[in-house]
Amino acid sequence: MPFEWALVETKMKIIIVHNYYPMLGGGEDSVVAEERAMLEQSGHTVVPFFMFTKERGITDFVISAISLLWNPVAYHRIRKIIQLEKPDVVHFHNTFPLISPSAYWACKKERVPVVQTLHNYRLICANGLFLRNGSVCEKCSGKIFAWPAIRYRCYRESLPGSCMLVMLQWIHRVFGTWRNKVDRYIALTDFAKSRFVNSGVLPDEKVLVKPNFIDDSIFEQPVSKKKKQAVFVGRLWPEKGSLLLVEAWMQAFSTSDDELAGYELLIIGDGPERQKAEALCGGCPERYSIYFTGALPRQKVMEELSCSSFLLLPSIWYEGFPMTILEGFACGVPVISAQLGSMLSIIDEYKTGLFFEAGDAVRLADRIIWAVEHEHEVSEMGKNARAQYKKKYTLQTNVAQLVDIYPAEAKY
Repeated sequence: MPFEWALVETKMKIIIVHNYYPMLGGGEDSVVAEERAMLEQSGHTVVPFFMFTKERGITDFVISAISLLWNPVAYHRIRKIIQLEKPDVVHFHNTFPLISPSAYWACKKERVPVVQTLHNYRLICANGLFLRNGSVCEKCSGKIFAWPAIRYRCYRESLPGSCMLVMLQWIHRVFGTWRNKVDRYIALTDFAKSRFVNSGVLPDEKVLVKPNFIDDSIFEQPVSKKKKQAVFVGRLWPEKGSLLLVEAWMQAFSTSDDELAGYELLIIGDGPERQKAEALCGGCPERYSIYFTGALPRQKVMEELSCSSFLLLPSIWYEGFPMTILEGFACGVPVISAQLGSMLSIIDEYKTGLFFEAGDAVRLADRIIWAVEHEHEVSEMGKNARAQYKKKYTLQTNVAQLVDIYPAEAKY
């Protein structure tokens, strides 16, 4: 018998399932923590089921590989927790690699409805990014067996790893796991939904759109007087476009008549690209008014963001729903972003931000110069961004949307 779904006012019990990557972290983990807090603040009961991926050697790699397709330990643990807690719904965020799709089957065995948030494109892309050789790639979309991922070694440039990922996708597609063992999917934007539906992996009627959110009570209201400061917040990984950003800023700095009128670029975050980014500046980024802070506490990040004039997002992949954009909007800061993927569903050009062609450092430099020379227009875009946040991305709006996706009542 199919589950009934409706907006409910009664308090619910939700099991949240997530596979963490302690070595990486990132926006996905932040969303899990904030959604959990949001539900608990709203009076719902949350039961966590978390597993943690370790990547410290060959033993950890073998454990992950064995667990990838079907993890009997996770299957039995999920069943026991369901039997003990009797939840209304099990909400999955990430099952890769340790939890595995076996957990969906466990939920169905116990007749409890399943919701899955789609934070990346793992169901249709081996690396989850739609990214290959520094540019967007959708060669595997629409294919039942994603052989290009094996050919190009798309998962960490590993042939065995890529084969395992493709087998994961193929086996669970053939056995109907994606279509039959999950009751509803949450895509973060209309663009993301279109990728899953158009690929043929997920049926349109099962995919709903609910954006991420942040609770702006964790920081002060946006400051009225912004500093002459642009900011980047994120991991310094290749897909984030950090090298492109530094190249564009240096070009804008060198070609503008007054060296960007005293503006500075603050790069908040760390990662393997940092050393390369600093090398682009000849080892002296301060010469171009570029300052690397490394990773900062959340409160400090919000303080710096709140007083910045604009945020830069040069990603070269189909971002899911960057938390950085929400943080910028909440702080009244517009976004200069690559014209790519989900960003098209979030940013309104000349209203809440600006676009440039993805991967084009020259066009990004032009946008930076325009923003510096049009402070009034940028300020108005910041006000619009704040208004957009208040309308769409608050805690109150999001909890109502999420509970609407959950089932009307327990099925026990």
